[in-house]
Amino acid sequence: HLRHESGVSRPYSLAAPAWGPSSTVRFHVRYIAGGEMSELLAGTKPGERFEIEGPFGKCYYRSKTGEEPIVLIGSGTGLAPLYGILTDALFKGHTGLIHLYHGAATSSRLYFRKELAEVARANPNVRYVPTAEAYVESGDRVGSPLKWALSEHPDMEGSRVYLCGHPELVRIGQKQCFLAGANLADISADPFVPA
Repeated sequence: HLRHESGVSRPYSLAAPAWGPSSTVRFHVRYIAGGEMSELLAGTKPGERFEIEGPFGKCYYRSKTGEEPIVLIGSGTGLAPLYGILTDALFKGHTGLIHLYHGAATSSRLYFRKELAEVARANPNVRYVPTAEAYVESGDRVGSPLKWALSEHPDMEGSRVYLCGHPELVRIGQKQCFLAGANLADISADPFVPA
């Protein structure tokens, strides 16, 4: 939870790479016009105080062997915890395949693309798949990240699955990934519900 000195508090997922300095905390924040925390963050001045409490939740890197496939599926700023999980897995020597499916309404709303492409280039076991519902740039897939993950992983038995972002994507994704063979204990979810 990120808490402003005024008392406004919101949950955010950590988005710092595992290999970064431990004194640095990073978040991916979607600006929502009129949103209390959005407006506070947009207008923050040096010297304003925020407190951080946590982390909480179950959406973090876990592995039984370091070799099982990992499927990361997210939309919008749901990328934040997925990026943390991805970098933590690599930092801890995960050798299994890691597929990251990140989606947005349009290609222009996909962010962090260069960083993710660089991580994929530097790690042969990582695959980054950007998706967009409309106005798709060259190299992006048309449709939802869940659709592409399920089409490329019709059998998820033995995979660890992480779903983050829009609540509907997460809700449907949990069911569809389970029906595709993923064990419920191996599906972690973090729906982003606006305040």
